[in-house]
Amino acid sequence: LRTVCNPFQLQDSAKIRAVSNSIAKSKRFIVLQFWIPYQKPGTVIENDALALCHPKSILVSDLVTQPLFSYGDRKLAPGYTILQAKPSPRHRWWYFPHLKSGKEGLVFCGYDSAWNSNMHPCFHSSF
Repeated sequence: LRTVCNPFQLQDSAKIRAVSNSIAKSKRFIVLQFWIPYQKPGTVIENDALALCHPKSILVSDLVTQPLFSYGDRKLAPGYTILQAKPSPRHRWWYFPHLKSGKEGLVFCGYDSAWNSNMHPCFHSSF
């Protein structure tokens, strides 16, 4: 593991270039996403729990790229995009209700540079 960062925490161009150079030199680049409920420790999550879509239930024809204008309350510079999947009855979703804040969480792969056209990220949502 060469670099660990949140790209939205990078504030200056020197840091962005350093991370970009590190990624470019890597043979493989993986983004792991961590989802941990942020409520009072021990609180059971009953609303807005995370759901993950099984990557093998998504076809290449389901994928679309959309511009990303903000992340949370932060406005982004032009050029950011996000990969999304069009809704389909083929998609198989796993829903994770009743996770305990401060005790449980989820880890899933959001990107892997070794993926091919038959492999997709783990799409996720909260509903």
